[in-house]
Amino acid sequence: MCGIFMSNDLSTFEVLQEANKERGNFSTGMFYCYNKANFKIIRQKGNINWNSVKLPTEKGYLYLGHNQAPTSRVRDWEDETSHPFYYGDWVVAHNGVLTNYEELIDEYLPMHDNPVDSSIIAALLDEFEYTHGPCEDTETEIQNILYTIEKLKGTFAIWIVNIKTMNIYVEDKVVRCSIKIVIYHLLEVAIIKK
Repeated sequence: MCGIFMSNDLSTFEVLQEANKERGNFSTGMFYCYNKANFKIIRQKGNINWNSVKLPTEKGYLYLGHNQAPTSRVRDWEDETSHPFYYGDWVVAHNGVLTNYEELIDEYLPMHDNPVDSSIIAALLDEFEYTHGPCEDTETEIQNILYTIEKLKGTFAIWIVNIKTMNIYVEDKVVRCSIKIVIYHLLEVAIIKK
């Protein structure tokens, strides 16, 4: 079990991170961005020590988090097997289990060597953008995300960031036919349903 969360207020983000500790304390990952131009990814073994990690507090920041509890295998902590995953222009954190991870590797990414099922999502977004053409606007981003999500089997919730546009997407797929995507343009919110 894992937990994903986000806020545009650092105090609220810290409360959400603390509340999600029980959902996973193997590692904590964070993505934060400001002004559609600057971003940073932090991955840390265990839980965040707020006395040693200093995040910016100015208005205009958006903080996305992930608490990890490995579900598919026992492993040692490594930066490259911890959320969020970053491939090309895509950053992704995922809560759930992908039941077709091996099939996705076989069909689309035979050179993918990250053993964490979640890592395939960002890699697929990058691969499909390469094979189907670049995401030039929000509409093509959404098409790429929907195409990728339709390939995934399992139940999950994910957040996705395209670092070119700094558009942030949240997907909650608990039932196969209830795909919906929420787009955050830092402070503006739109909901797209399939």
